[in-house]
Amino acid sequence: LDSLLKEMILKNVLNARGCIRKFSTSIIRQERELFVRDEKISVNIGTVGTTLHGKTQLASLFTKVLNKSHNVPIKEMSEIDNAGGEKKFGSSQFPTHLELWDDKFRINLTDLPGHSSYQRNTLTILSGLDAVLFVINPDEGIMPDMVEMYHICQHLQIICLPVVFKRSGTDNETVDLVLMELEEMDFTETGMIVEGLDNHQSVHSFFNNLDLALERANITRDTDSKFYLPMEQVGLIPNRGTFCAGRVKSGKCKVGNTLEAFFHGQKSRGTVKDMEIFRKKTDLLQAGDRGGFFIKFKPDIDLKRGGVVYEPGAEGQISASWKVDLKSLQSQEPIKPKGEFMMYHSTFSDGKVKLDECQLEADRFTEVGVHISYPIMAQTWDPVIIKNNHITLVGNLISPLSA
Repeated sequence: LDSLLKEMILKNVLNARGCIRKFSTSIIRQERELFVRDEKISVNIGTVGTTLHGKTQLASLFTKVLNKSHNVPIKEMSEIDNAGGEKKFGSSQFPTHLELWDDKFRINLTDLPGHSSYQRNTLTILSGLDAVLFVINPDEGIMPDMVEMYHICQHLQIICLPVVFKRSGTDNETVDLVLMELEEMDFTETGMIVEGLDNHQSVHSFFNNLDLALERANITRDTDSKFYLPMEQVGLIPNRGTFCAGRVKSGKCKVGNTLEAFFHGQKSRGTVKDMEIFRKKTDLLQAGDRGGFFIKFKPDIDLKRGGVVYEPGAEGQISASWKVDLKSLQSQEPIKPKGEFMMYHSTFSDGKVKLDECQLEADRFTEVGVHISYPIMAQTWDPVIIKNNHITLVGNLISPLSA
């Protein structure tokens, strides 16, 4: 999704140096591959789990095996975790999107960070996923943070697929114990085993099982409703406009369409210019696609991750205070949450959420007033996650509260 941003940054640097004639961006545009929309079903899948359990290693392995069978581009771990901090500490800090495909599915695989310090970057992506791969190192076992993430994904109605990433020195008894734990957690799908880095047949078997699980899920797309896209990436490029990227929730959009935008109470409108999916040029985005486009907004608007771009008429309800159904994930005993929390709704996150005085339980939802520092655009019954360092709550928006 970043290639258009990089192209425009390069153009502006060259302009500043007075050498744009020598390095025309028209060459870059001519070399951009066209996205071909084939009969494969597009799905959005993320890797989640405890940090250092092998999520990025597994994602890289997928590209290497599928390169031989389906010509998928190879991505080394250093290309996936390529930020300075990621290279320094050897673990993911930011989401990275990879394009995979087999005979039946075109997969947007999002490698997500597992460390608690970067959990925000994971939670803002989850709502755009169809399925998650819970990657487990059997020698470490199932950790509490993975159990919590499983319950969060269940609440978001994401397909949960456990993957046991077996190392060469792991014995079968250890793997069996993990599979027993997964059964106790009531995973609807049986744990899939990937055996080491060199057993490519194991990876092919995994993808066969993945295809069957996705087919059973019968994923559908709402292409008939109006276009609606919560933004995961935003960048302002001088002379080109704003680059907006994310996963399309509903509808279709073509180059030349007029869209509206909302963020922190601000609204604007603009015309879509250039589009891409996986750095490939396209003139159509539709429900289920993860892609991006350039758009010039008038009046100017300070857009960031968490904003919404939508077709006129698709506007949701807007409020900074909501009635929310909430329950606790942490404790079987009633709790009285106090202080400030962070709320995650779609790609929006806010760190100054306050709850009305309440008592919450783990086995039933309770209606609570939730107050955000800025208005958000949302639909009735949208799922939300509300948490601080000690408490995690899940719930659904019911309706805006009167001022």
